[in-house]
Amino acid sequence: MMEAVRNSRLSMRVLFVLAAMMVAMMGASTLSSAPGPLGIEEAQAATYTTIRGTAIKTDTNDRVPGASVYLWRWNGSSWVNLGKKTTTNSYGNYAINNVATGYYYAVQGYKVNGSCFTGAAIYDGFSTTFYVPSTSTGVNAAIRMNFVQWFYC
Repeated sequence: MMEAVRNSRLSMRVLFVLAAMMVAMMGASTLSSAPGPLGIEEAQAATYTTIRGTAIKTDTNDRVPGASVYLWRWNGSSWVNLGKKTTTNSYGNYAINNVATGYYYAVQGYKVNGSCFTGAAIYDGFSTTFYVPSTSTGVNAAIRMNFVQWFYC
């Protein structure tokens, strides 16, 4: 009996993940246009900084605790997810440390609110793109998260 319950819960988690991935692949939120060329500073010795911000729902202006935050960088021809991920705290704030300066960046927020049984809302959004100069002591990048879809499992 307990094994069946565990398998059922695991199946529900898998469905959640698959639904979220489908929405992301359908282009729920994407980075818009490309910024200008990379700065000359990238050829210089690398320095690092911290990117901080707050995730906010555009429909209610509420902060978004527990949102996944991903760091994207412009490589000169396309946006690349750097694999740096963090989660917003109980106030909707986040920080990503050890970010190389001399590049254009954007941060993405993603959150599923709710459950399979009661229904779940998906929120997704990007910050504006921004350049991080080598003299940067930190960057503040707000993430405006839009309602994408409501679903039931």
